[in-house]
Amino acid sequence: MVGASPLLRAVFRDVQHLYGPEDEGFVFEDGPGPIGHIDVLVYRPTPRIPVTTFATVGMAAGEMPATPGPGAGGRAELRFSWRGQPTPEWESAVAQLLANLAAYPWITDQQLGWGHMMTLEDDFPGFPDCRTVMFAGPLFPDAQDIFEADGTTVRILNIVPLTDTETARARTMPSGFFLTELMNEVDLFSPR
Repeated sequence: MVGASPLLRAVFRDVQHLYGPEDEGFVFEDGPGPIGHIDVLVYRPTPRIPVTTFATVGMAAGEMPATPGPGAGGRAELRFSWRGQPTPEWESAVAQLLANLAAYPWITDQQLGWGHMMTLEDDFPGFPDCRTVMFAGPLFPDAQDIFEADGTTVRILNIVPLTDTETARARTMPSGFFLTELMNEVDLFSPR
C-alpha cells in the first residue's frame, strides 16, 4: 500500500481488521481511469471463517460513473467467498476476474450496484455452468454493507455466481427477495 491514497490505505486497514493478514495477494496495474492499480487479497479458510474470501482494494480510488439508475455512482469494493480448498491456479483466475469486474465501470461508463447482474464470457472459476454474476449487498444480517474510509462511504459489492436458471429467476423479482430464496435452497459459496 506504499504510495496509496489515504482512502485506499483506509480500505486496506478495514479489510485487514475484518480478515487479518492476507494469505495471498495479486496486483493488477494499468487499469482504466482512476483505478490504475488494483490489489486482490486472498484469505484462505479458518475455523472462524470457513470460506476463501477475496477482497479488492483499489476500485474505490474513484467514483463510479453516475449513469442513470440505482446506485448513482459512488465508490465500491468487491468481495467474493467460496467454500472449498483453493489451488494457486484457481486463486489466480478468480483474482484476474475480480480485477476485470472492478474495472468494468470505467471501461463501459456504467456503474455497478446491489442487484446488478453481468453475463461473463466463460463460467465463473470453480462454478461450472455459472456464467452470470450478481453484485449483492450484505448476504447475512450482520455482514458489512458499507464502510467509512477517510470520510468517504464505500459500498461492498458481494459477487454471487448464478446459473442460467437462477439468472432467469432473478430477473423476475427484487434482488433481496431472490437472494433470500436462493440462500434457503443452495449454498451460495459452493458450486451448484
